[in-house]
Amino acid sequence: MFIFSLLFNVDRSPTLVTSLASVGDGVHDVLGRTLASNEALLHVLMWIIMGLATGVAVGFVAMTRRRKMGNPEVPNDLGTAGLYKSALDEHAIFAVTDARGVIVYVNDKFCQISGYSRDEVVGKDHRLINSGHHPKSFFADLYRTIHAGKVWHGQICNRAKDGSTYWVQTTIVPQTDGQRRPSRFIAIRSDITQQKQAEHALQQATVELRSHVAARSAEVAVSEQRFQALADSVPVGICMTDTAGEFSFVNPMWCQTTGMTQAMLMGTQWQTSLHPSDSVEFLTLHKVCCQHGRDFLFHHRTVAPDGRVAWVETRFVPVRDATGTVAHFVGTLTDLTAIRNAESDLTRLNVDLGNKNREMEQFVYSVSHDLKSPLVTFVGILGRLRGDLAVGRTDRIMDSLGRLDRTSIRMRTTIDELVDLSRIGRVVGESHVVDPARLVEEFAKDHAEHLSAEMITLTVAPDMPLIRADRGRLAQLFDNLLNNAMKFGCSGARREIQVGCDMSDVSAVRYFVRDFGPGIPIKYQEKVFGLFQRLSTTVEGTGVGLSIVQRIAQVHGGRVFVQSQEGHGATFWIEFPIAIHVDCAVEQLAA
Repeated sequence: MFIFSLLFNVDRSPTLVTSLASVGDGVHDVLGRTLASNEALLHVLMWIIMGLATGVAVGFVAMTRRRKMGNPEVPNDLGTAGLYKSALDEHAIFAVTDARGVIVYVNDKFCQISGYSRDEVVGKDHRLINSGHHPKSFFADLYRTIHAGKVWHGQICNRAKDGSTYWVQTTIVPQTDGQRRPSRFIAIRSDITQQKQAEHALQQATVELRSHVAARSAEVAVSEQRFQALADSVPVGICMTDTAGEFSFVNPMWCQTTGMTQAMLMGTQWQTSLHPSDSVEFLTLHKVCCQHGRDFLFHHRTVAPDGRVAWVETRFVPVRDATGTVAHFVGTLTDLTAIRNAESDLTRLNVDLGNKNREMEQFVYSVSHDLKSPLVTFVGILGRLRGDLAVGRTDRIMDSLGRLDRTSIRMRTTIDELVDLSRIGRVVGESHVVDPARLVEEFAKDHAEHLSAEMITLTVAPDMPLIRADRGRLAQLFDNLLNNAMKFGCSGARREIQVGCDMSDVSAVRYFVRDFGPGIPIKYQEKVFGLFQRLSTTVEGTGVGLSIVQRIAQVHGGRVFVQSQEGHGATFWIEFPIAIHVDCAVEQLAA
């Protein structure tokens, strides 16, 4: 009843009234601070403590004054004060110290929580329950505040008699004397041990959660690094799209295959890499697969920004969540260009093989026919020789021997040309810069007597383009064409052979050998390049020359063809790819 005896002497201690009013304010502040963390509990306590502290300090003083004024409604006993004290003891831990900090009063709540009896506490200071948790600076600030006559608020960890610790929310209000010097300190505390334990448990749980999150984040980071390393190293393009087909991730191989950067492929921009001939069908099927969550597989072409075309296989596979709903798609892009090229090469090789087989069949047939003919001649001449020798016809013997000699020469020439034809393509000479005009000039010089005797004019166009080729084979090509022109194209009134070029096609270099003879009927214009195909039996020849010309052109990546109108001469064209064309200025600079 210590504090309440003070209250009933309020008229003799006006400063105490002020102090107790401050206690009420302090309790209000304590409740206000604690309300945020334990709203349910402190809503109830608000009504009790506000009545106990503020009501005791202010309300009771007013009641006393009204009683002194003779107000009959105010009870003139200590029953109400006893009720207030009982309520305060039920909630608050209450203590009063003198100016030196020596405890002069504690309530039952103080004794219950600290484990000390009132006799063990009164006369001691608060060092009795110091837990050692707070640094010295903490209490230095506390003492400095209250000795300055200010109210101090805070949380303190104390130690009970049994060694356990407990936390209290504390408000200390100094009671000052007439000179405004603290003479007493009133401390009201609330037990917040459970709250602090909950806070500690929450902090511990937060630390553990952060540790777990950090560990999982590290695992995810490692997993992402492994995925990124895998995605960067696989020889297949990988992407991720949403359910609408918009890209959210692509690996470097996808960029390399399509020739586009990651930024260019994000969203729906990747669709610009589709070949125009394939895009409509691709996008139609892809839309259906996205709408229905189906697998997607399509072979198509892509076009890089630089125009490079690639054959690819694109596959999209849906990834579903726990409910079976499609969350996103994972896609792969496999470059099929090398495979397609290999297939194309294989097809071409099969075609070439078929052509060679047909050529071989024709060759075997032609050889068997053309080599049998001289042998038949041999047999006939030998039979004639036997008869002439038997009857002594020596005049006919010399003629038969001459025929044998000419037949053997023709047969040897045919065999040599066949061997030469078989070597073209198998035995490749070294490439050099070749000037076709010079080859024609060399031919004209070697055949000057024949050209003069037959009154044939051979002209060469100026500025013939240079090419890089096997010089010996190219000379053989022009020799065969020029020989053919002299034999078959100079029998008419205009005995002229022209050699020139045509550079109108930017992808090819074309040369021509033109005569003004009887020409070649259209039905024979393709056959003339076959083995042993001879259109004239009146002129000596093996029928192999134009086959050699065709083979030499093919070995250099080119072709040969004839344009002719019967009765108006023939023009043989030799076409080479522009790649073997040599720029004269560049060649001179390099030299």
